[in-house]
Amino acid sequence: MRRALGAKNRIDELRSGDSSDHPRMSSSAHGRLPGAPSRTAYFIGAGFSKAAGVPLVAGFCPAAQALAERALGSGEDESLNDLVRRWNRLRELRSDDAVNLEDVFNDVLQKWKSTGSKEEAESLFNRLPTAICRVIYHTCGMYTANEIWNNRVENCYIDFIKRAVGNEPGSVSFITTNYDPLIEFSILGIGSYNVDFAVRTLFRPSIRSEPRTSNPSLF
Repeated sequence: MRRALGAKNRIDELRSGDSSDHPRMSSSAHGRLPGAPSRTAYFIGAGFSKAAGVPLVAGFCPAAQALAERALGSGEDESLNDLVRRWNRLRELRSDDAVNLEDVFNDVLQKWKSTGSKEEAESLFNRLPTAICRVIYHTCGMYTANEIWNNRVENCYIDFIKRAVGNEPGSVSFITTNYDPLIEFSILGIGSYNVDFAVRTLFRPSIRSEPRTSNPSLF
């Protein structure tokens, strides 16, 4: 608690310019370093994708179970079956019935750390991520293709990106914790921007060759 209060007081000093060993910051900087460019950051959480059909974290495993029961494809989907088995096993051990996808991942991670099991590693790094992709594809794949990639004018995601980015795409960042690519596809779906990640740029093929000095950033 003392450390937290000390850090808060230090930040207040820097903002007010009362610190003797740091240069005074003008009130117009709003906490930014002098000369730093202005940037707007949007934090994208799970609720952002719900309108497109992507389940929230509590509904992800039930959605996976429903897909597994439909026997997708010509045979069983081992990735979905693995997720559902582990989810049901954890539910048997808990009385609150509130086990979700993150609980399953954490359980597999802890088992892999403690045993180094190849089976747990296969589940952690291959089967569970594949199961997530399966659920996302079958819950919002058609919506993404029809409503976003084709740039429907009335689409809520396209409208949000156009309003957020405006005329200064290089001054906007999106931070997301979601598994799905709706925010990326929404930016690309407009047809005017690519997406700058921290490590690379995601291109929409039709605008790859166009010179683009700035794009929205995604983290």
